[in-house]
Amino acid sequence: MASKQWYCVSTRTGKELLAKSRLNSRLIDTLLPMVKAKRHNGFGGYFTVDRPLFPGYLFAFTTLNDYQNAAFGVGKEILRLVGFAGLPERIDADVIEEIRARTEHGYVKLAEAQMPAQGFTPDQSVIVADPAWGRYDWLFVRDESRRIVVLRRLIDEGGSVREFKFDRSIVQPSITVVV
Repeated sequence: MASKQWYCVSTRTGKELLAKSRLNSRLIDTLLPMVKAKRHNGFGGYFTVDRPLFPGYLFAFTTLNDYQNAAFGVGKEILRLVGFAGLPERIDADVIEEIRARTEHGYVKLAEAQMPAQGFTPDQSVIVADPAWGRYDWLFVRDESRRIVVLRRLIDEGGSVREFKFDRSIVQPSITVVV
C-alpha cells in the first residue's frame, strides 16, 4: 500500500475554498494557506481581504490512488496535481511544517517588506505586491512622494512600454538569487 505524501493541487483561481471543501469531503487532508491582503478602495484608503497565499493552488496529503478516486467526477474547480513531465511532484513535509509554523489564527504571517534606506535606483527590478499586478516584470523609473512610477513591457500589445503608478507600500525590491 502506498504511503500518503503532500502534493500541490492546481485549482481554478478563486475556487480554492471550494476545491478544499470537495477534497475534505472525500477524506483527503488539505492545507490552504491564507493571508490578509490590503487593497486600495479607490478613494485613497485601504480595506482588507482574505486570499490564498498561493492563488490557484492548495496542498493535499494523500496517495495518488486516493487522489485520483477523490478528484474523479468532482466539479471543474480541481484541475490537476502539479508536477513535471506528466508526473506529480511530492512536496517535502518540511515545507508544509514551515508554512504551518508561520500560521497565526488561520493566516500565514508574512514578513513586512523592507524598503532600502536609499530608495530605488533607476532601472532597478521591482515587484508589485498585488496579485493582479505581481506576475509581471517591472522596472523602477522615479519616486513621486507617495507614488512609485514603474515600467512594464506589454508583450501582448506589440512590445510597447507603459508607465504605471503604484502606492509606495506595494512596491518592493526584486530579490535576485545567485547560484
